[in-house]
Amino acid sequence: MYGKKLVKRVGSVLIAAVIVASAFAVLPQNDTVKADTVNGASIVLTEIMYNPTTGNEWIELYNMGDQEVNVTGWTVKDDDGNTFAILDGTIGAYEYMVVYGSGAVLNNDGDNILVYDAAALEIINITYSDEAAENHSLELNENDEWVEGPEGGTPGMPNEAMTPPETTYDIAEEQMPWGWYVTNVTVTLNATDDTGVKETKYRVDGGDWNVYTEPFVISEPGSHLVEYYSV
Repeated sequence: MYGKKLVKRVGSVLIAAVIVASAFAVLPQNDTVKADTVNGASIVLTEIMYNPTTGNEWIELYNMGDQEVNVTGWTVKDDDGNTFAILDGTIGAYEYMVVYGSGAVLNNDGDNILVYDAAALEIINITYSDEAAENHSLELNENDEWVEGPEGGTPGMPNEAMTPPETTYDIAEEQMPWGWYVTNVTVTLNATDDTGVKETKYRVDGGDWNVYTEPFVISEPGSHLVEYYSV
């Protein structure tokens, strides 16, 4: 049910205008790690701590969509009928939620985890086996495999087992000495990854995501935020 890549590295570049029409400055922004939507599903399970040394077991949910998801009333069950509920909560766009169980709920020798929404619709159904040492999590990697994570896991953070493609941008036009462009700006995106790149997407000023097929032009004066990622 998962795609080839669950994480993506979203980069951005801020193209800002000055008083002169069509003069732009390019200011690189910090990258953030996000996830790609697969089969229309927004919430995925990305990490499992089923055998902690101390404390409660937990699972990690990730919202891969660009809209927040209300998970109030969702439930988590295993093969033995153990159930714990998410009484209240919302997962923001591209954010994590760690759901803790009370006591020993998940079997240490392997189990089936099912997540249902408030209407009892099955959202997640995964099976894991005992492949992690005590107090190590299981993490979903970029090849859709459950692999041993670090001691203590990485709750609420990107998995160590996932490496997103690296996406970079290039602007063809000459930049003025003061840092602006006085012509239209042509943006070229390039993506690299050891296991291949499925596609690259971009959007301008928070608009719809577009599949990148060729260089695109920013021609309107003003400040424009271009975001991009690859999977």
